[in-house]
Amino acid sequence: MNDFQIRNALIHEIKRKHPSTETIKNLIVQEMVLCKGFARADVALVNGNMHGYEIKSSEDTLIRLPNQLDYYSKCFDYVTIVASEKHIKAIRSNYPEWLGISVALETKHSLRIKNIRRPKKNRNADIVSQLQLLWKEELVNIGNILLQDTKLSYLPKNKIINCLAFNCKKQILQKRVRNALKERTTWRIALTD
Repeated sequence: MNDFQIRNALIHEIKRKHPSTETIKNLIVQEMVLCKGFARADVALVNGNMHGYEIKSSEDTLIRLPNQLDYYSKCFDYVTIVASEKHIKAIRSNYPEWLGISVALETKHSLRIKNIRRPKKNRNADIVSQLQLLWKEELVNIGNILLQDTKLSYLPKNKIINCLAFNCKKQILQKRVRNALKERTTWRIALTD
């Protein structure tokens, strides 16, 4: 089983567990860029929280996983590794308890994602890293609302991020980040059914 097959099964499972409704919008994004491009989340779910999923197929190794998880832990409230059976033992014994683990299982006619360990809330999420997920225009809009500062558009993106992080409550900014991401129209959105 390869990454593409696991990704499709995972997206189908996420949509089944988190259906969007008229009042609740769940955004599923593929290849979400993290931490100024130093990493990419294979799949991300943005709703009331941000949940990152890293896929490790039987064709992959776990060599890059510690570095990837450093970036994931800065950006996501929850993180789950979705892996082939080949990797499960190593992931269970070598990675933190807050990390969710799911296994991709092949059946006669399909691929199934089975939860092994539910993710726990990541306490290391960093608001600066979360704000970096936004475009400058989105940051300026948040600054205009929360700080009532119309001069932010003249600042470089990193200065706007620092201004928001220093002057606003983390929980309020996290909610604004999620909303801005869900309102964005140009994404690699998961379209598979």
